[in-house]
Amino acid sequence: MLSTEKGRETVKKVLDVLSEDARLSYAEIARKTGLHKNTIANVIKQLEQDKVILGYRPVVDYEKLGMHSYFLLVKSKKMLTDKVIKEIYQKGTQITYDFDKEGHCQVLHSGFLHGFFDVYICFVANDLKIARTCVHDMVKNFDEYIDTYELMEELLMVRRCGHLNKGLFD
Repeated sequence: MLSTEKGRETVKKVLDVLSEDARLSYAEIARKTGLHKNTIANVIKQLEQDKVILGYRPVVDYEKLGMHSYFLLVKSKKMLTDKVIKEIYQKGTQITYDFDKEGHCQVLHSGFLHGFFDVYICFVANDLKIARTCVHDMVKNFDEYIDTYELMEELLMVRRCGHLNKGLFD
């Protein structure tokens, strides 16, 4: 499917429409792309089998839930070899952050970077106090890996998961 220019164009069309609204039927996607609905079904099925499409989830406006977005940038003490990345990953999957007594903190996504900082963690929390508590616990749990870090709060969400903030200039 991705081996030909036409196949790549077809996949791009389908993914562009799904990125806007993954709840659309095959018929609606076909209408928007100009492709046959059987083609849409086959493309989506293949993308799911190939793990190109990892899942479907809602795009949440956390501000409407009273939560704020934060980014934690981390500079590692250690060289990020495959072994160290695996250690961090395994340790991270065993830790949960539950601040429901005082508020809520939820890690949305994280990854490894190339540049001054080595790791980023994007999370939401009720307020800056809860965010700092969450960061304090993360730093405590990963102290052996962390040289320095910086916590940043998102002030204005322009685009999330491909969706523009349509109320931005209302």
